[in-house]
Amino acid sequence: MSHETQCHIVLEKTPVNYYVAVRDVPFIVKRSFSGSRSVDHSQNLSTIQSFGSHGWELAGLIDMPDASFEGFTSISSTIKLIFQAYAQPGEPGGIL
Repeated sequence: MSHETQCHIVLEKTPVNYYVAVRDVPFIVKRSFSGSRSVDHSQNLSTIQSFGSHGWELAGLIDMPDASFEGFTSISSTIKLIFQAYAQPGEPGGIL
């Protein structure tokens, strides 16, 4: 289960400021004995929908390297979701 991936984060000056929020969302990968895998995305999708309904945009998604076995058929891990929202004129923006 060891793997390495590249991650590039680009920060660019914009004419407006943004607020940024980061949420860690756990997820579980179920493995069958035939070798197939399935993921229930309902938890991360509900977090994305909740932020979206409050005016936030999904700016990034990072699969964290914290996978651990939960018995013989499940692997738990974390996805880091990064959200952004426009700051109102005159507001500084920043990390929430």
